[in-house]
Amino acid sequence: MTAALTRGLFAISLLIALMLQVVSLPDGLSALRPMWVALLIGYWAFYGPNLPMTLVAFLTGLGCDALYNTPLGQHAMGLILLAYALTRLRSSLGLFPLWQQTLTLTPVWAVYALLQFWFDGMARHAAEPSLRFLPIITTVLFWPLVCSAMDALRGPRGRP
Repeated sequence: MTAALTRGLFAISLLIALMLQVVSLPDGLSALRPMWVALLIGYWAFYGPNLPMTLVAFLTGLGCDALYNTPLGQHAMGLILLAYALTRLRSSLGLFPLWQQTLTLTPVWAVYALLQFWFDGMARHAAEPSLRFLPIITTVLFWPLVCSAMDALRGPRGRP
């Protein structure tokens, strides 16, 4: 896939993730919403060649901060740390099967969610604990699906 098509797919997938993150769900399902933006930033940080992911994560995080009316930098900080961690893990985990990558990346999703929980606590935004920890589980479950779907869109040479 050419660099222009990869960047286009990156932009479209990130916009879709932002839309999925803000779509209204019933109360019973809203606690199970995966962290879509974190999933896509993570995918592109892990598999995306030559993309400035920390800058993109920062700008996307600032957009999420404005979208969710959270303190400026809350999502930006979390997404930068997520992108940095997955970029660093790319070389060591890239050869593992997808199920082992999923298990190994579970603490990364947990750190992102706990960082958001910590920032909300500092800003005195109370939230039910299930709203903080159930998205970790669904994000972990959706990681193989997102990877497979994005690999199918990117073509046979999708992964390095």
